[in-house]
Amino acid sequence: NALINFASASPMKTENDLISYGRRQNMKIANVSFQFQEVKDITCDLPDGISEDGIEELALQCGTEEFSVEGSTIVFTVPREDEKSFFEEAKALGLSVTCVDTRWQAVDMMEIPEASWKSVALFIDQLEHIDGFEKIFHNAENIEEIQAGSYR
Repeated sequence: NALINFASASPMKTENDLISYGRRQNMKIANVSFQFQEVKDITCDLPDGISEDGIEELALQCGTEEFSVEGSTIVFTVPREDEKSFFEEAKALGLSVTCVDTRWQAVDMMEIPEASWKSVALFIDQLEHIDGFEKIFHNAENIEEIQAGSYR
């Protein structure tokens, strides 16, 4: 058993495509679910001389606990619906926004047992080759281990 979630501009079409594809591959797909949220990765210049505690406080003031420091920049991750309030707070704090990227993030992550790695990796590989599927998102916590496994 594996749980694979998809982000799509057309959920109904995607669900039908997946069920049809599964049937052609002799796979039983009981349900296709969409359990992802759109998030924004907002990159800002890091204020000079700020401490680690100061960085955490800055993130909290901007309304997020999810951030990473990359060199002289800080990347805040905020749900799409909180983007406007983030920008208002960042402006009030004098932060310089240099980049905004959009991605989909799983709501609930799942550890895939090693016994299922081969099936999950092959399934994801096959999905990536279906016309009309631009990007496959998943909720596997250990996808790097799965894809690096000796399933090939």
